[in-house]
Amino acid sequence: SGRDGKTVRKRDMGAGPDRQCGVEEQDPLISIIVPVYRPEPVHFMEMIRSVTEQTYGKWQLCLADGSEDGGGLESLVREAAGKDRRVIYRKLERNLGISGNTNQALEMAEGEWIAMVDHDDLLEPEALEEAVRLLRTEPKAGFIYTNSDLTDEDGIKCYNPLFKPDWSLETLYSANYITHFSMIRKDIMEAAGGFDSRMDGAQDWDIFLKAAERADVVCHIPKVLYHWRVARTSTAKSVETKPYALDAQLRAINAHFKRMGYNAQAFFQDRERYLIRVKWSHNVSWQTLRFEEGRGAVRTAEMRKELPSVYIIAFGTSDPAAPETCEELAQWAVCGGIGLVFPKLLNQDGRICPVQIQRRII
Repeated sequence: SGRDGKTVRKRDMGAGPDRQCGVEEQDPLISIIVPVYRPEPVHFMEMIRSVTEQTYGKWQLCLADGSEDGGGLESLVREAAGKDRRVIYRKLERNLGISGNTNQALEMAEGEWIAMVDHDDLLEPEALEEAVRLLRTEPKAGFIYTNSDLTDEDGIKCYNPLFKPDWSLETLYSANYITHFSMIRKDIMEAAGGFDSRMDGAQDWDIFLKAAERADVVCHIPKVLYHWRVARTSTAKSVETKPYALDAQLRAINAHFKRMGYNAQAFFQDRERYLIRVKWSHNVSWQTLRFEEGRGAVRTAEMRKELPSVYIIAFGTSDPAAPETCEELAQWAVCGGIGLVFPKLLNQDGRICPVQIQRRII
C-alpha cells in the first residue's frame, strides 16, 4: 500500500502465451472493440499489452483509429503487439466521434461476444478468462459486467475500487454503474443497432440499456478486472471535462423509457451532485399504516374503505411521511418486478440510520 493507504501495484507487462489457460472447443471468440482518437502513445501501448497478455487466448483486438493524422499509431500497434494477427488496426478516413469510431471497430469484430475497452485503460490478465469461466456455467448469459477501479496516469497506483451491485435495472436508471469491463453478445449488440452518435457522452449507458432490454440473463463478476485511467480529459477525473455527457445521460434513459412504453421521465434533481431521479406517472392509490412493536400494523383513523394499490408502513413513529415522499414510494412500488420499496433514511449527521431500524423491518 502507498502512504495514503491506496494500493500501489506494478503491472507485469512481460506475460506471454505460455500463461494462457486452456481453451475448450465451445469457448467463444471475444472481440475487444476500441475506438481510438489521439491517445497518449505510452498509454495506448499499455492498453494493447494488457490485452495481449490475457490468460485466455481466443480473442481479437479491433482498433478503429479516427485520429486526424494517425500520429504513427500503426507502428505503435506493431511495436506493442508484434506479429500477433489477433490485433487488427484500421485507420479511418475521418473522425466519426466516439460512437461512430466504436461502430467501425464493431464492423471488424468476428467474435460471438463483444467486449468494450477504452484506448488508454487496462485489463487485468485474467479478465477474459473470468468471463469465459462464467459462460461455461451460465450459457444463457447475454450481458456480463465486472468491478473496476481507477489508475493514475502511470498505470502503477490503483485506487477507488467500484464494488458494483448485482444486476439492477432500477439502479441503472440513476447511474451508469456498469461502465467497463463489460461484454455483450454480438447478436444482441447488432439487434440494438450498435452505438448511437446522438448519445455521445453516454453511448455506453445507452447500449447497456438496449442490451438489458434483450438479454435473458445479465451476470456480474464481483472482481476488479478493469482499471480506468484518470487522464486529463477523462470523465474518470470529472464529468465536467465532458459537460455534453450530462444531457446525453438523460436522453439515453428517456429513450429507453419510450422504447419500453413507460410513462416516466428522468431528470436531474440538481446540477451540483448530478443526481438523476425518475418521475413515474402511474395511476396509483396509497394508504399509510403505522407499525408498532408488540402491536404490529395499526390502522389509522383515516383508513379508506377501498383497497389501495400500495400500503406504506411507518415504523415506530407517529409522524407521517410527507405526501410527496409517499407518492414517490408508491410510484416505484407498482413498477413491474418490484415487490418492496424502501427509502434511504439519514440521521441529523447525514449518515444512514442505524441498523436497529432494519432489525424492526425484519
